[in-house]
Amino acid sequence: MAGANGKVGAFVYFGIADALRKCINIDLHEQNVIYITINIDGMSLKKSGFLDMWTILGKAHFNPDIYQVFPIAIYCGKEKPRLDPFPEDFINEVNVLQRNDITIFNRLFDIRLKCFTCDTPARAFLKCTSGHGGTYACERCEVVGVIDT
Repeated sequence: MAGANGKVGAFVYFGIADALRKCINIDLHEQNVIYITINIDGMSLKKSGFLDMWTILGKAHFNPDIYQVFPIAIYCGKEKPRLDPFPEDFINEVNVLQRNDITIFNRLFDIRLKCFTCDTPARAFLKCTSGHGGTYACERCEVVGVIDT
């Protein structure tokens, strides 16, 4: 995967369906619906030569909270990933899973997204907006931010 300035980063896509097939206990789900929570976040690996790592993580939502977080995709490179290829496999698989049922141990389940959890910098990056400290940082209005000095 090439970064914005042509530098190459490493990208691995693990997928959602395979992870759900490995972790879901079908005996616990009375209804044939599985809700998943998605987390997308980036971090700097400063001890590794200033590498950036971005992850897409998933977790089946259930009460009580019994399921573990599973990796969906991981990117590692000298800069943030480009948004055109980074979430592309994830978006395609989510669309397929929401249109079609998934079979887990001969039982069909609907897959639905419960929520996305992202910190402010990751949310701004994914939505292509300014961060919380930037000019026009609010994605819902057009008020210019002012810094008091």
